Amino acid sequence: MLQPVESPVIAPQVAIGAVGVAVSELRPMGTAEFNGERLEVRTQIGMIAPGSKVRIVGVDAGRVIVALAPAV
Repeated sequence: MLQPVESPVIAPQVAIGAVGVAVSELRPMGTAEFNGERLEVRTQIGMIAPGSKVRIVGVDAGRVIVALAPAV
């Protein structure tokens, strides 16, 4: 189960709430880039296409969890 936490730092310059870009297809695992830092991530739900903006929503058992970032 996803554990809610207050903005922990996941990697240098990367924290919950950070917005990045999916580098590979996330189905549900893949790679995303945040502030120049590439991380292995898992989607909260479904698949996300490469090039899509994603937001870090949590960490579960050491895995970074992302969701599709809303278009602005």
